[in-house]
Amino acid sequence: MELFPAVYILASVAALAIATYTDLKARIVPNRLTFGIAGLALLLKGTESYIAATPQPLIEAVTGGIIAFIACYILYRAGVWAGGDVKLVSSLALLNPVNYAFIAKSAGIAGGIIAPIQIPIFSVSLIVYSAFAVLPLGVAMSVAAAMKHREAVSKTIGAVKSKLASTARLAALAAGAHIILSAAGQEQLIVIPLILLVTFLPEKIRTMISIIATATGIIISAGNFVSESLAVGIPVIVIYGAWKLYCESRDYAFKESISTKALEEGMIPDCIVVEREGKIEFAQQPPMRTVINQLIANKIQRVPEGDFTEKVISGPRNAAGLSVEEAEKIAGYAKKGLCPQEIVIKKTMAFVPAILIAYVALQLAGDILWNLLLT
Repeated sequence: MELFPAVYILASVAALAIATYTDLKARIVPNRLTFGIAGLALLLKGTESYIAATPQPLIEAVTGGIIAFIACYILYRAGVWAGGDVKLVSSLALLNPVNYAFIAKSAGIAGGIIAPIQIPIFSVSLIVYSAFAVLPLGVAMSVAAAMKHREAVSKTIGAVKSKLASTARLAALAAGAHIILSAAGQEQLIVIPLILLVTFLPEKIRTMISIIATATGIIISAGNFVSESLAVGIPVIVIYGAWKLYCESRDYAFKESISTKALEEGMIPDCIVVEREGKIEFAQQPPMRTVINQLIANKIQRVPEGDFTEKVISGPRNAAGLSVEEAEKIAGYAKKGLCPQEIVIKKTMAFVPAILIAYVALQLAGDILWNLLLT
């Protein structure tokens, strides 16, 4: 591998390792680290341009950095990313405007659909892969929380038990229908729309169809019926159990109640913080289902015109969290007794480890994403 790409990768991995440590320890990526990466990137890219007698490496780096900043800033304005994530990925884009695919090239597989493209959009790939990489981290946090709160496990087990009978009926219907269609020489993929159709039928008719499909499937091939029922039922109940465990444990994993006086910069309220008539109130954001139901029922009224002293300070969708001024203001109101004394905040999940995982994964996967989209 060429010298400069190797240096860029080593510098990027080292920077991400340091950022991962600080993110896990204090939920912060120091500015001196991100600005240091940016400065080092410009220095190295400038040196590469000088040695190669062409401004192309430096222009490519700056272009990649601009694209990264625009993409990250959109996420920041949408309340999805924090400012530290924006600066980190933008700085990394200066070092990595394109995918160097180090692992793929070292393994001799950096061709075809994995081949890296020479367009400075590596940062966009990094953002997408980071989103996927964060999922197992969230699952790990949920499982860890569930293990500490046995009631979450108990509720999950109870919910799974309550679904065993209906899951068994679904699996039997799917297996029976599949065997019947196979014996009749029909397209077996229509099993899925058929099952969906049956779910909308009245319960008595649905039960009768399930019994007929089950009995017929057993008569045609009892062995296949058992194996296919298990192949459908086990994954369904496992997926449902995992989802239920996440739902029961997410409040423990991702939320905690603290004294309002203890609010600090970067904390994310799990409510809408509203300043109204010299006081601060905490309002809950309605679930999406409630909003949809109200829209369907046409119950959302137009806000009347008038003068309002109401001001929204922060809310759960602000990934950057409270500013120093906002935290001090709310805490000050709490000390004066002008707002609730307890507040539920979101436990922020360290995101930099996901970026590190995504970076390493991209060195192996190359630009498979863009090759699929652009060809």
